[in-house]
Amino acid sequence: RFQVISDANMEAGNFAGLGGPRPSIAGEFSVNEVFAEAAVPILADAGIIDNFALDLGFRWSDYNTSGSVETYKIGFASQILNDYRVRGGYNRAIRAANVGELFAQQQIALWGGADPCAGENPTASAAACALTGVSADQYGQVPDNPASQYNQFIGGNPDLDPEIADTWTLGVVATPISGLQVALDYWQINLEDRIGTIGASTILNQCLQGNTALCGNVQRGSSGDLWIGSDPNNSGLIVNSSQNFGEFNFSGIDLNVAYSFDAFGGTISTSLAGAYYLEQEIVPLPGSDDDAAYDCAGRINATDGCQTPNWQHVANVRYMTGDFTVSARWRMIGRMNYRDSQGAQSTDQILVNNGGRVGSYHFYDLSGSYNFLGNYSATLGVNNIFDKEPPLVGSTLALNGNSIGGYDQLGRYIFATIGADF
Repeated sequence: RFQVISDANMEAGNFAGLGGPRPSIAGEFSVNEVFAEAAVPILADAGIIDNFALDLGFRWSDYNTSGSVETYKIGFASQILNDYRVRGGYNRAIRAANVGELFAQQQIALWGGADPCAGENPTASAAACALTGVSADQYGQVPDNPASQYNQFIGGNPDLDPEIADTWTLGVVATPISGLQVALDYWQINLEDRIGTIGASTILNQCLQGNTALCGNVQRGSSGDLWIGSDPNNSGLIVNSSQNFGEFNFSGIDLNVAYSFDAFGGTISTSLAGAYYLEQEIVPLPGSDDDAAYDCAGRINATDGCQTPNWQHVANVRYMTGDFTVSARWRMIGRMNYRDSQGAQSTDQILVNNGGRVGSYHFYDLSGSYNFLGNYSATLGVNNIFDKEPPLVGSTLALNGNSIGGYDQLGRYIFATIGADF
């Protein structure tokens, strides 16, 4: 059971910048489950195979909102020649809708992006804009929102089914020398019946491209706008309620390396945790053809909601001797090219001046700690030593001071802590 109670001002949407009313949410669902798991040893001391075992599982779940569903898994792990471990598996997974997705009241909210039919020089043609409800007289006269914020009508759906995903993993863990461990894992996730919204921007752009089945979700105001007013019946908005639709097809490689050794009278420990996206394909609509699918790996754009560098990692180096520890950290976020699902490049001048991409970003941190009097510790550190600013982009990509999320937004900052163990 879940409940959020809004006061009268929140219910009425009286706060500036709220973007619309925030009605109360209340709802509940129940689930009965039966599950079983087993670890099954298969081989031991068989030539180069030190051991081989299976990991099995099955779960039956019955939701009072959506009915029964089964999940299961089969995995394996094998130790070879003492220093190598091969592992992998397959999982059928589900995620049932939460209370908010099921029972949230319908309301007007904001979405950030662009209306290709707005302004004196629309980027979409008159014929395409007519599909979204722009008349011939309104074309070229539709008011644009200077904050790049538009209305959408959102809300819950009590008839949602669980999401279903098939996941595969295959990897190897190696300890070829003392103190060194390297883990390399390939993973693939294929998800169907995604719970969520199509996305107001996707609805609008699909309609502009001729997907007339979605054009009924575009409700323009009296001036052809999509942002003026707060009455769902008389305001410009895009209907964007929760549904089961679309697919995700993600794959990538995870790399984890750790190495420690004694030096300079203490111990030096290093580690690196990185991820490389091979594919982040999104099929936004049920049954849509390959032309509607797009890959977000290595790309950023507002139209498709992409923000995924191909590679990112966190690396650490730590030196410990007695009660003293000093640590250095390197946070790296790879570059992202701007391409929308149609292959078009950005017209945002900030991105254009940077080659139409957000370059790779590197942040460096340093800290030291000292243990004293047995139970006490003091730590002093600085994050983002060189005061690296996050990438600046136009307002169509970000609404937080023209900077996208996922980066160090605070700049250089110094911190100190004192702890005690009892």
